[in-house]
Amino acid sequence: MNIKKRSVTGILLLAIGVLFILNGIHRNEHTTVQNKSNIICLECIGIG
Repeated sequence: MNIKKRSVTGILLLAIGVLFILNGIHRNEHTTVQNKSNIICLECIGIG
């Protein structure tokens, strides 16, 4: 694979990753992940 194809592939994968992140933010997935992580942390220290 030459340099140009590798660069295009990298940029394409980066763009797809950014789109997935923006989609997750739009769907408020970050709050769901934060709530789940808080519950797991509380269970680990024996409070929850």
